[in-house]
Amino acid sequence: MAELELSALASDASGRLGNYVIYHRGGRALIRAYTKPSKPFTPSQLAIQTIWKNLRALWGTISEANRQSWAFAAAQIFWYNRVGNKFHPSAQQFFLYCNGNLVNCGLSPLNAFVSPVIYKEIINPVFWYSDPVAVCFGVSFTGQTTPANVRYMIYATRGLNAGIMNGDKYLRYIGNIPPGTADNYDFTFQYLSLFSAPVVGQKVFFLLKPVDITSGISGIINKFSTIYTHSGTPV
Repeated sequence: MAELELSALASDASGRLGNYVIYHRGGRALIRAYTKPSKPFTPSQLAIQTIWKNLRALWGTISEANRQSWAFAAAQIFWYNRVGNKFHPSAQQFFLYCNGNLVNCGLSPLNAFVSPVIYKEIINPVFWYSDPVAVCFGVSFTGQTTPANVRYMIYATRGLNAGIMNGDKYLRYIGNIPPGTADNYDFTFQYLSLFSAPVVGQKVFFLLKPVDITSGISGIINKFSTIYTHSGTPV
C-alpha cells in the first residue's frame, strides 16, 4: 500500500487501474496491488453488474445532442465527494445515475435527459412490521396515495447485530412501490426473496427512495431501523 498525491481534477479518482487499485481512506488517496476476489459474486451483484455494463454500452451509442442534454443537466446540480467537497457530476455519471434508478424500477432507460416533473413528496412514510412469526414488513403512507409519476425504491438489510448503528453498507435493493399505491404497501415477499427471515433480537434497516419516472432523479430518502422482537413492536 502507498499514498498518492492527486491533482484537483483527479481528487476523487478511485477503482482499478491496470494491476493496481486506487481507493480513499481518512481523506487520503491510497494505492494497492489488485488481487482477484476470493468470493464468487452473488446473483444480486451479478445483476447489478449487468445493469451497469448495459448502461455504459448505451452511453456509447447515443448521439452528441443527447450527450449534451445530460451535460447541461449535470451542470445544474451538485454532488459531494467523500470529504464533503461539492462538484458537478460528469454527463456520463449523471446519465448512469438517472438510468440506474429507472432500470432498477423496471423502466426503460432514457437516451436524452428529460426535465423532471415537479411532484409533492409523500410526507413521513412509516416502515412497519408485525407478527415476527409470519415476518411481515411494509410501509404506511398515512392515508395518502403515491404520486402518478413516482416509484419508491425499497432497500433493506438482512438481520444484523443489534449494536450496529448504521446499516447503509448492508442495504440491498429489493423492489419498488408502483405509482398510485394507497395507504399501505407490504413488501414481505420482496424481502424474503433476497434475505432469510431475521431472528429475534437482530436489527433490520430499511430505506425508501422516491424516483421520478420521467427523469430518473430521486427525491428525499427515508430511513428506518427496528429490533426484531416477539412483541412485533418496533424499537
